[in-house]
Amino acid sequence: MRHDYPQFKARLEPEVKAWLKQKAEAAERSQTWLINHLIKEAMRHDRQPAAQK
Repeated sequence: MRHDYPQFKARLEPEVKAWLKQKAEAAERSQTWLINHLIKEAMRHDRQPAAQK
């Protein structure tokens, strides 16, 4: 599947990379999907009014 989304390169600490790999495999998702999902969750949390946090 080809996407025209911009790419982002990041250096991850070994334990973070291992955790990401394990979580993605357990969820039967790609590591890219998991990274996007976690960032979107952080964005939703960040957009909540202060009273709801």
